[in-house]
Amino acid sequence: MMDQRELDSSIKQLQKTVAANEPPSNALAILERLKKEASPTEEMLRSTRAGVFVGKLRHNSNKDIARIATELVTKWKKLVHQGYFDIMFPTDFNVVEAMYQVITGKLTRVSSHGDFMRRWAYLEDTETRSGENPLLSYYQNASVMVTV
Repeated sequence: MMDQRELDSSIKQLQKTVAANEPPSNALAILERLKKEASPTEEMLRSTRAGVFVGKLRHNSNKDIARIATELVTKWKKLVHQGYFDIMFPTDFNVVEAMYQVITGKLTRVSSHGDFMRRWAYLEDTETRSGENPLLSYYQNASVMVTV
């Protein structure tokens, strides 16, 4: 298994390979090695920003690079707890709410994911045998904005 130093080194090497327009086979070799050897933790992904760069490669013009990058992102997403890691778009809902009200003239309400679920979900139907409720324990960093 690849450690953080090796992951960081591989990502930097991949970035240089892509930036220098080296033959696709060079990038493919690095991606294949990442696919085979890397099982990064959330902390490794945060510190190396590997997921961000590999995520961009999903739109590469070379279909093989795009395919393997997509497979890697899918694999890595499964390694990170859902709702505990803002991968893409952290949003300040207080700012969004104010803009939305100015643009549309509609009233809105922002609530945490947990508060929204407590009000609208059938929590008794989603409780696990251990007593945990994924609707409340996952996505703790998420918010919901609704019009009233």
